Amino acid sequence: MRVKLLLALMLFTMSITLKAQETKSTCNFEYSVEAQKNPEGLDYENRFVNFKWDISKLSSNDSVSIEIIKIYDCFTGINGTQTEVYTILDLKSKDLINKNSLNIKHVDMIAKCFKWRVLLKSDSCLEEKDWNYYSFID
Repeated sequence: MRVKLLLALMLFTMSITLKAQETKSTCNFEYSVEAQKNPEGLDYENRFVNFKWDISKLSSNDSVSIEIIKIYDCFTGINGTQTEVYTILDLKSKDLINKNSLNIKHVDMIAKCFKWRVLLKSDSCLEEKDWNYYSFID
């Protein structure tokens, strides 16, 4: 009888945990962030990505950042081998607060491709957007 009770308790606990992971975000942030390709015809070492954003409708307490992870194996796309190093661009930091875009050069990143996503946080909500893929290779 104790074994059955213990088993029932374990299954109940697991079902609560699984259901919690299925919960969809109910955040309603209004913003836009995009990665624009450099103009065609640039030499490989001069290529860049232009991150452009509009976060004017977010409240002052909301935080918004771009997480960037370099990828070693660009031919497998977003699932390529990642580096251990990643970058977080806080769009409300003192360096970026009065800007609405940022160019990141290929030579500064020291990677041929990377994946990126937007992270948003308020007092009551955390939202991690889906990963996007960017490649400096044509």
